Amino acid sequence: AELEVVPRGLCVISGTKTESEIWGRLNSGISIEFFTAVKLAGPQDLTVDGWGWEVENGKKQSPIVFRNKPLNMLSLMNQLTEVSIESEVCGDVKTPTLFFRNAK
Repeated sequence: AELEVVPRGLCVISGTKTESEIWGRLNSGISIEFFTAVKLAGPQDLTVDGWGWEVENGKKQSPIVFRNKPLNMLSLMNQLTEVSIESEVCGDVKTPTLFFRNAK
């Protein structure tokens, strides 16, 4: 078997703009508020459940829920465009809001 290095965590440093400033410029998209389940599906692949909001004109409009959404971490991180200055704390995890281009 071939040896492989796999990370066990992800560290994201806060940005310099507030979430409101970023939404003001982006105008619309999807805001993911919480992942309720994350399952490893391969070295770079995850399957996630979670919920969030559709955002129009910088304001949250309607809730969205996703289940068993496949994600490739390498592809996702390559789409990261901005990180907010604010951070949310959930248990032992503290993270800023991440903004992605072409994320669906």
